[in-house]
Amino acid sequence: MKELKTPSFVLNPRFIPLFETLEASIDEAKTIALCAHTKPDGDAFGSVLALAALLEKVAPEKEIFCLLADNEEPSQTFSFLKPQEKFLTPAAFEQTCRENHRDLNLFISLDTPLLRRLGHAGEIAEHAKKVISIDHHLSRQLFADSSIVDENAAATGVLVGQFLLYLQEKLEKQLIDAEIANDLFLALMTDTGRFQYQNASSECFALAAWLIANGAEPSFLSTQIYQSEPLALLKLKARVTERITLHCDGLLAYSFATADDFEELGIRPTDADGLVDIVRSVGGSQIALFLKELDQPIAAPVQETSQQQNQHQDQSSKEVNGQAHIRGSLRAKGDADVASIAAHFSGGGHRAAAGFSATGTLESVAKEVIELAKKTLR
Repeated sequence: MKELKTPSFVLNPRFIPLFETLEASIDEAKTIALCAHTKPDGDAFGSVLALAALLEKVAPEKEIFCLLADNEEPSQTFSFLKPQEKFLTPAAFEQTCRENHRDLNLFISLDTPLLRRLGHAGEIAEHAKKVISIDHHLSRQLFADSSIVDENAAATGVLVGQFLLYLQEKLEKQLIDAEIANDLFLALMTDTGRFQYQNASSECFALAAWLIANGAEPSFLSTQIYQSEPLALLKLKARVTERITLHCDGLLAYSFATADDFEELGIRPTDADGLVDIVRSVGGSQIALFLKELDQPIAAPVQETSQQQNQHQDQSSKEVNGQAHIRGSLRAKGDADVASIAAHFSGGGHRAAAGFSATGTLESVAKEVIELAKKTLR
């Protein structure tokens, strides 16, 4: 009879030397900034907030700042976290440092594989005395002095949870509380697609159980993230659903939202980040593609002969060539590697979930992705 295993969330010993380095860096620092990637998702918010709450417990004498990567307001989905109260924009942080003649000793980057994904906060990281990265992404750029990376972790929140266990064992005291448990559960729940994605491992469920036992509220978080959408967003979902088309013999499902959609419905593109899951739900599909047009197509001058220019000198000589900024989201159900597709556009992510940015038309970008997907699906 095969031995039965009882999953539990325990400290992975291979992380201990890395956590010792992180702990030493925290001890040496006076001012610490925590920041995740641009357009923060649940793992980004949850990891930063959980680590900040943990550091405030073990190092109350330190100045700890939570930063947004962008100077713009994050998605309305996470408004219940009150980010405007808990986070500083890069501009606000830099102003605070100038006014108080403050130097940044330690910058901890979370859930961010590339320096450019830190947005405006990237410059702050570059001027920090030391940078440490905590992440679970495949594509890496060596921008940190030290990195704690586990590509098999379901979320960066798992690694923050591991660091929490490390400190609890070392200090021989319980550090987890309901606030930290909720933050880590948010990270875990959102990055596993409500525990539906391929990364929902036994470790993931063991961590979830431990967090619930220590005060996490799955029902509250689920209501805030998935059941508190404005009516305008539901109307956009209807449009996206209506536009779904199948490609690659039904193995790729595709849909999109235009700049006109966002303007007409009064929705910001950042509030539509989860719409790829609608496309992912199509039966039989292995890859889901969702594209967002972030701005109106760019007008370009029409090339005319001298005679035509004379004839039309009092008229506009511009037409829309369709070039726009496009943001793409990719999801996979089976063995398809969507990270390789995103990498073609200098994007990144995981095999089952990735994203990218491109310039072109919705039609041209979709066509290019579909051609890449054909190779991946062979």
